[in-house]
Amino acid sequence: MGTESPEISLDRDLGAGLSVPHETHGRGVRRVPIEERGETKMRVIAISAVLVSALAAGPVFAFVPSKCDSGITKAAGKKVACKAGVTAGAQKKGGTPDSAKLAKCTDKFTKACSKAKAAGDCKVQTQTCAQIETEADSCVSTISSSPSGAFLE
Repeated sequence: MGTESPEISLDRDLGAGLSVPHETHGRGVRRVPIEERGETKMRVIAISAVLVSALAAGPVFAFVPSKCDSGITKAAGKKVACKAGVTAGAQKKGGTPDSAKLAKCTDKFTKACSKAKAAGDCKVQTQTCAQIETEADSCVSTISSSPSGAFLE
């Protein structure tokens, strides 16, 4: 008799027709204290708010799969890293960047960018390889120079 799990209706509190199973432990139906009802109501409201927010926001970034885009992005990143490394080495020694090493960075980028463009499925990287290379070079210039001399020892 007392081991059944009757359901307590929360219709009156939430107006949503929700019910919660509740164990009686042989003493009949227990009334839910007002404090518990308030907590349950707040939980339902909080969970609902989170779900609505998540559904409304949607994905922040959604990329269409593309070998071209990924190849060009990777090549540009490698070019920036390569040229920045050559420049940093020259700064450390107090000299000028090795032009042969800088040319090698450019050659690697050109080869990788051309290979990626050949895939023909670019959606994001719609610029030419030369335009992307100019942006990468600009990035290296920005991060490796200090017009005010603030980063010079």
